Amino acid sequence: MSENSVRLLFFVAGLIMIQACRDIDEKVLFNYPVDVVEMPAIMGNLVPEQMSDIEFPSTVFTMVGDTLMIQYTPSIEYFFSLINVNTGETISPLCFRGRGPGEMLSPAPDIDIYDGFAHVIDGEKATYYKIDIEKSLEIKTTSIVDTKFQLEGKNNFICYAVMALDDKLVCLDTQIKTPNELYGPSFFSVFDLKDGRHIADYHPFGQIPLKDEHYMKVRVQQILSLRCASNKSSGKICFAHYLTPQIGFLDCETGNVRGIRFGRKLKTSIRKPVTNFCSICSDEDNIYALFLGIKKGEENYESKLMVIDWEGNVRGFFKLDGPYTSISKSDSTLYLFRSDKPLKLFRMPLADVSATLSPCS
Repeated sequence: MSENSVRLLFFVAGLIMIQACRDIDEKVLFNYPVDVVEMPAIMGNLVPEQMSDIEFPSTVFTMVGDTLMIQYTPSIEYFFSLINVNTGETISPLCFRGRGPGEMLSPAPDIDIYDGFAHVIDGEKATYYKIDIEKSLEIKTTSIVDTKFQLEGKNNFICYAVMALDDKLVCLDTQIKTPNELYGPSFFSVFDLKDGRHIADYHPFGQIPLKDEHYMKVRVQQILSLRCASNKSSGKICFAHYLTPQIGFLDCETGNVRGIRFGRKLKTSIRKPVTNFCSICSDEDNIYALFLGIKKGEENYESKLMVIDWEGNVRGFFKLDGPYTSISKSDSTLYLFRSDKPLKLFRMPLADVSATLSPCS
């Protein structure tokens, strides 16, 4: 073997060793079993209807029936806006900024609407607020009902999302330690919805030692960036990964967690990350997830809508007619925003989607 061939062999071996050191052990990363399945075939095309030419300020939104939405519109005065979707009028600002009674410092952008109330957690104050939407409409400002309490065991933490179940409150939390320690990824904290008593923490993800601090931290952040939805009556949470084609299910009653990954092994690129699940919403029967499957910087793409039941069965996978990046729903309709500028609202009747779904297993 020539000297150049030996050098090449050692060079290639070195690259393989470096990559092996940097790869994440999936058994360490995930504390739950993950089934790998094939990416489903496209089952048809769906074309959402543009509602009007009204431009909206944000794509972070939650529908309140079919005429109202709450959008995350942080300003120096308040964090959310209650908006009429038919006129675009901001009817009331919600969640004023400040340290006084009823004011907030850092509410989770992803709030939950349940039984006519908006459920909000301010991580910096470690406080839960229950907002009466109908009363807020009447008085044109935030109406906080008597249900407001400190979350037991929490103090100035980062809350990404809030989910209210029948008798529990769930927040998507994070555990960030100093750079010299382990990097703590997201986990779920569960509280009693009546008084804020801490019930349990569920950690679907393991601690990752930072052998290569910057590389590993960025990579774990990419893999564990989540979008969440809930099944109110069953007490289940669905979490979809932004940069990995994977969906997990957490049963808040039993603590059981399981996952499904679509189409490939666990890989993610820092330089050219692939955006997968960008937004999800749910009802008692299904999860409705927007899937992109595009690399960073890719343009002129068309999103896909994946419909999955709470057992993890794919009931539909549809190609949409444009770059839709956020989704919410009422009882009868799916609402979507496209990434095109300006931001305009689109809708699809749930009946039209349901008519094309495969039967539940």
